[in-house]
Amino acid sequence: MPLDWNWVRAGVICLLLAATSSALAETGPPADVLAPDVDRSRIEPGSTGTAWFEERWRGRYDIGEVEVRVPTDGGSGHLDHRLRVEVLGDDAWVVVTEVHVSAAAFEELGRSALEDDPEVVAFLEARDLTVAQFEFFAESPAAATLLMMWETQGVAREDVPEAIVRHLEGDEDAAVVDADGTPSDGWHTTIGWAVHTERLEFPVLAGAVRFSLEGAEIVGGAWQIVLRTVGLPDDLGGMSSYEMEYAHAW
Repeated sequence: MPLDWNWVRAGVICLLLAATSSALAETGPPADVLAPDVDRSRIEPGSTGTAWFEERWRGRYDIGEVEVRVPTDGGSGHLDHRLRVEVLGDDAWVVVTEVHVSAAAFEELGRSALEDDPEVVAFLEARDLTVAQFEFFAESPAAATLLMMWETQGVAREDVPEAIVRHLEGDEDAAVVDADGTPSDGWHTTIGWAVHTERLEFPVLAGAVRFSLEGAEIVGGAWQIVLRTVGLPDDLGGMSSYEMEYAHAW
């Protein structure tokens, strides 16, 4: 019977694939090492307790800043919780921020001065904007285009309330960020969110994060927790940093 070289080729390929798979299985890391090391606990519905989330990282990072973003689209009257964020240092967990999350904490920020200016409120209402929406745009890259956009709609610059012009052009009293463009420490609000930022006096070299929430069950959108590393010089002559961002529904 003549030898079928197609079958021979197929057999050789199968043997090579089997040998390669065996080598990878022997030399590669096991699957559980590749999977993220995460653990969590939730509060039972209708009860009060502590929910927590923990992740062990594959490396170690110099954590220099923590930001907590609490959704407020559904209101904040149900919030009366204490959030603790810890990172794992050389041999112990270190608390990097601990905040009381409540409606009262947000109210301490006070009303925007623009809300008490009838001329500003009327001008914005005529353009289907609230003060909060305007301030959101004023904090975004779109701020530079607002005056130009109104001019194309027939609104002369001199007809824009002076308080709005000062806000758009960087009045120091209206600023909600520091000179380097990052949010100031403490609470500030934006549309749909209350945001708490805390910069660490001394960065912590850490290999894991754990955040826990004490209080009643929370029903609603996911909280966002961001850890930022300190900036380090890069090959391009600038500064590079990392962000670890978590979206967690308690």
